[in-house]
Amino acid sequence: MSNLTIRNIPTEMMNKIKTLSEIQKRSMNSEILFILEKGLLFENLQKSDKLLSKDTQVKIWNKLSGKWKDKRKTSEIIDDIYSTRSKGREFSL
Repeated sequence: MSNLTIRNIPTEMMNKIKTLSEIQKRSMNSEILFILEKGLLFENLQKSDKLLSKDTQVKIWNKLSGKWKDKRKTSEIIDDIYSTRSKGREFSL
């Protein structure tokens, strides 16, 4: 594993990292690694649409999504959904 030294971390940012590490019960090092990993994942998701062509994205989504297979009529499916719903909890405004 590699080591890295980061200089000139703003005090406010350092305080936020300390607070997060205490809340999450992680060391400062672990918290910083977690934040970096999360940031890199977010960055990759933001850029993924630029890395893959629209045709490739559509093919991937089609493979992931599958198809709904049901021989019942639409009205029967809707009736089934409504009949199996739970009533929910009571509330007042």
